[in-house]
Amino acid sequence: HRRSSMTRKKSDTQQARRELKAQTFAAYGGKCKCCGEDEMEFLGLHHTNGDGAAHRTALGVIGGITFYQALERLDYPKDLGLEVWCANCHQSLTSYGRCAHLEARIRQGMEAECL
Repeated sequence: HRRSSMTRKKSDTQQARRELKAQTFAAYGGKCKCCGEDEMEFLGLHHTNGDGAAHRTALGVIGGITFYQALERLDYPKDLGLEVWCANCHQSLTSYGRCAHLEARIRQGMEAECL
């Protein structure tokens, strides 16, 4: 009985965290700013000002779910320079200063900007 109760609590906690992440991503666009990916497992938040560490420190959180909780408490402020990016686009952006999709669009003669 105790194990079943613990499993249920863990499942409830995981579901609550998943819902909070979905709500947070929806508040900031719901899909990758560059490629349009919308599978939550691939998404994260990007600080456009490059001040993510300072911002999390100011909020007194490390990141992840505690960051999403802090944003929820603040009613998802829009003036923080937060955007939803998928892991691939974000990695390219932070490593090379641009998303690789941008280069592909330019080569194909398409609009040279993210979505």
